[in-house]
Amino acid sequence: MIVEFITVTCPPGKRDAFIQRADEVWTAGLMTQPAFLGKEVWTDPNDPDKVYLAIHLKSRELLNAIPLSFCEEMAAAMGALLMPIHSVILDVTLPDARYRQEEMAGGK
Repeated sequence: MIVEFITVTCPPGKRDAFIQRADEVWTAGLMTQPAFLGKEVWTDPNDPDKVYLAIHLKSRELLNAIPLSFCEEMAAAMGALLMPIHSVILDVTLPDARYRQEEMAGGK
């Protein structure tokens, strides 16, 4: 499995609109691709213009099989809410239950 970690800095006041459009465009589009497993979205309480995305994908091979034309179509559909991103792709294994932090954070 791979995870693409994406950081987006939105113009002031555009964060929620970006998240909504990205869900309507990118998430809906990625759901049609064999590589896609899921997505998480985080916001920063100390920086209201930051968005952090974690895109879970089956493999680099399937990611690389997504046509460039698909990515261009998704980018165009973002319209004025297309933002510059910083992206890092990591090969990972499934989360290791031994290292989950919910109990420490009061999550259970």
